[in-house]
Amino acid sequence: MEIVKLIELLVSLFPFKIKEGKMGTDWSPLWISLKTSILSTIITFVIGIFVSYIMANYRGKWKGLIDGLFTLPLILPPTVVGFFLLLLCGKNGFIGKFR
Repeated sequence: MEIVKLIELLVSLFPFKIKEGKMGTDWSPLWISLKTSILSTIITFVIGIFVSYIMANYRGKWKGLIDGLFTLPLILPPTVVGFFLLLLCGKNGFIGKFR
């Protein structure tokens, strides 16, 4: 629940609601995109710093595999990752079977 409160706080920091009359300019899609990109950047930055600290100090036998998993999004195109997630999470996939 703490994460939800944090996200609500971060979203409330951007109270942009600009709309004009009929046929006027509607800036809400731009503001939604900016809010989403800023919020996702902040969340990714915090998680990335945390995970990098853990991986820098981790000395287990799975370090290479875990490091490879974190590197995959940099190597593979998004469509390949999306297709893999569909296979993994689909109703016949490994994770999807447990739903």
